[in-house]
Amino acid sequence: MPLLPRRPANRPRPLLAGIGLALGLVAACESEPRHSPVLARELDKICHAVELSGAAGLEDANRMAMVAMWLDQNIKSDEGLAFLRTFAKLGNDKDARRQMIVDAARTNGIADCPLIEYWR
Repeated sequence: MPLLPRRPANRPRPLLAGIGLALGLVAACESEPRHSPVLARELDKICHAVELSGAAGLEDANRMAMVAMWLDQNIKSDEGLAFLRTFAKLGNDKDARRQMIVDAARTNGIADCPLIEYWR
C-alpha cells in the first residue's frame, strides 16, 4: 500500500506545468527585441564591426573572419553575447539575420547600422 495517495495519470502536475510556462515565457522574451542601454551600446559596436575591426577593405571570407575575431574580443556583456548567439543560430538565413539586426537596431535606437547592408 502506497504511503501517499496516487494522483490520477491524466491530471497535470502543477510544478511541471509551471516550469513549462516559465520556459515558454523566457523563450518568448528572448525572441522579442527589447530596449536596453547595455544592448544598445553593444549593438552599436556590432553594427559598426566591419569598420571598427579594420576589415572593410578585405575580401568577404577574410572580412567576416576578422569581424568575428573583433566581436569575440569586444562584445562582453551578457546581452550582447546572447544577441550574437541567437544571431549565429540563424545560420545562412540572410533574410532572418538581416531582420534580426533591423529589429534590434530599431528597438534600441540605433539609426545607422552599416552591417545591415552585408546581409542583403
